[in-house]
Amino acid sequence: MKARFGSAVPIVLVSDLPREELERRARSGKADAFISKALNGKDFVEFVRNICAITYSPEALPQRT
Repeated sequence: MKARFGSAVPIVLVSDLPREELERRARSGKADAFISKALNGKDFVEFVRNICAITYSPEALPQRT
């Protein structure tokens, strides 16, 4: 995917694998980031917001409520 989209789209590996395995696979696949599905909802949303901030200007992101 990185070869196809380059730096235009962040590549994030999301899985329920153990953290060490998830990190290893993300590095070998040259993903920009990784996150566990086991993360609580609030932290997951914050992670997604941060990834979106890499790609989109702050004005394009939904506002916090």
